[in-house]
Amino acid sequence: MRKTHYIPVTADVPGAAGDANCALIRRTIRTALAAEGVTAPCEVDVLLTDDEGIHRINLDMRQVDRPTDVLSFPEFDLAPGEHPGPEDADPGTGLIPLGDMVLSMERVSAQAKGVRPLPAAGAGVLSDPLGAAPAGLRPPGRGTHEGADAGPGGGRHGPAGPGAVIHDQRRFAMKTRNLCALLLALMLLALAGCGQKEQPTQPENPDVPQEEAAVPVRLVCSNGSTTLRFSREEDGHWLWADDKTFPLDESYALTLLETVQGIEHLPPVTNSAQLADYGLDSPTKYVTVTDSQDTSVTYRLGSESDGSVYVYREGAEATVYAVPDLLGQIGRSIYDMMALPELPQLTAENVQTLTVAAGDVSFTLTPAEGAWTADGRDVTDQLADLTAWLGDMHLAACVDWRPSAGAAALCGLDQPGAVLTAEYTHNGVQHSFTLTVGGQRGAGYCVTVSDDDTIYLMSAEALAPLLTLAQTGLA
Repeated sequence: MRKTHYIPVTADVPGAAGDANCALIRRTIRTALAAEGVTAPCEVDVLLTDDEGIHRINLDMRQVDRPTDVLSFPEFDLAPGEHPGPEDADPGTGLIPLGDMVLSMERVSAQAKGVRPLPAAGAGVLSDPLGAAPAGLRPPGRGTHEGADAGPGGGRHGPAGPGAVIHDQRRFAMKTRNLCALLLALMLLALAGCGQKEQPTQPENPDVPQEEAAVPVRLVCSNGSTTLRFSREEDGHWLWADDKTFPLDESYALTLLETVQGIEHLPPVTNSAQLADYGLDSPTKYVTVTDSQDTSVTYRLGSESDGSVYVYREGAEATVYAVPDLLGQIGRSIYDMMALPELPQLTAENVQTLTVAAGDVSFTLTPAEGAWTADGRDVTDQLADLTAWLGDMHLAACVDWRPSAGAAALCGLDQPGAVLTAEYTHNGVQHSFTLTVGGQRGAGYCVTVSDDDTIYLMSAEALAPLLTLAQTGLA
C-alpha cells in the first residue's frame, strides 16, 4: 500500500514543468495537506498553463469568459473537521483522488514581482480545497473554485475539500484558497523562476519515497508576564501544551500562527534599526514557532504604535516590521481561548418541565400545546422574554476552569440568585439541564452549568428575564 501522496505535474507551456518547479509544487501541496491533518495517501493533479489555457478551461467548464490565476476542481464536499477516508480511495491505486489544480504561469509571473522569499519557517499553514481526479480535468458540472472568486461548485460530494476544515471554523482572516494558490505561485517564481529553458514534463515516480515537508508543531508566546505553549498533535489539532485536556478553541492558535508567518511578508519599517527607538533593545514579549524538523524561529516584540507592534526576528535584528493585531493576540489569557460549551435550545416543543428557584421559593412551568402554564394558569405572555432567551442561550466567557476550593463561594454560587432546571428531550433522548446563577462580575454574572464545575460568565442582559422572574415571581 502506498504511504505517500502522488502529485503528478504536467504543463502545456514551455519550461514550466522543470525539476525545480515540480519539486516545489509537490512540497507545497504536501505542506498544505499536512497542515490540514490529511494523512491518508492522496492524489492531486496539477496543470501548469498560460492565460489562454486557463481562459479556455474557464469558458469550457464554468462559462466564465476570462482568465484567472488559479482554478481548483475538488472531488469532495466535506463538513468542517471531516477528511476523506479509505473508502474514498481508488481501488486500483489505493490513493484518494482529491482533485485537480490549474495555474496560469503568466499570472504567477505578474503576481510574484517584488515579493520576497518566504522565511525559513514560513511554509507552515497553507490550505486549499485541492481536489484531484486520477487523470485530466473534470467535465462540466463538477465543482470548481477560482483563486479570485472561490465560486461555488459541486464535485462528486460537492464544492469544498480538506482545506475547509480549519478556516470555516476559525478561523483565518485570509481566504484560504487564495493563500494556497498565490503562495504556490509566488514560491514558484521566487524560488524556481519562470522563463527557464524548456524541459520535458517531469512525472513523479510513485515508487520513490518523498521527503516529508516541515510543518509547525509548537507555538510559544509570551506577553512579558504570562507564557502560553501550544502543540500540534498527530491528528492535526492544536492543544494547550501545559494541559492537553483543556478545551482549547484552536482558532486562536491558528490565527496567531498565521499572523506570525505573515510577518516577513509585510513591508519593513526599517532595515537599519536602532532597536531602542522601537522598544526592542530589551524586549520581554516574544513568539516562537518550531516545525517538525525542530527548526525554531523567534520574533521579539517591542513598542506599540497605531494598533501595531514593532517586531524583529532573532538573527535579523536590523529589520523591523510593524505587525497589526499581534499584541492583542498574545495578550489573551488561556481562559479567553476556551471553546465554550453549547447550551441546549429549550422550547415549548422539547421541554417537559422548567423549574425556577431562588432561595426557598420555587415554581414549575409546564408547556402545553405551545403555551406555558404554572399551577394550571396560562402564563405564556409573562414568559415571553424568558422563553425567547431559553431558545438562544450562550455563555460569554470562562471565569475559572477546574476551580479551587472556595472559588464557587467567591463567585456567589454558594447562595445563587437563581437556579433554572429543565427536563427536556433531544433526538428522542431525555436530558436534564441546570443553570446556577451566582454573583455579578463586570457586565455579567458567574454561572455553572449542570455537573460541570467550571465557572463561566453569562451577560447580565441575557440573564435579566430569569433573574427578574426569580425575584418577583409570577403575578
